[in-house]
Amino acid sequence: RRFAKGPFASLDRAACAKATADMEVFRETAAEIIRASAAPTAPEALRSSFVARLAHKEKLAPEDCIQESVSLLIAGHETSS
Repeated sequence: RRFAKGPFASLDRAACAKATADMEVFRETAAEIIRASAAPTAPEALRSSFVARLAHKEKLAPEDCIQESVSLLIAGHETSS
């Protein structure tokens, strides 16, 4: 790790902890979309969401759908930063 020691060590740990917490919220949200979109009474907007289409039409496992969403989030951030 680049800043494992020295004056920036606490900044590095804090940034890493925040990024980890933020990613967990994103993963939980994607998992909830998958669960909710499986309901027969789910609104069309939810059933047609990207994550729901991966899970139900492409028959990907929920964890694979979540990981694909994370990859796209990071890829989008990298291209717009």
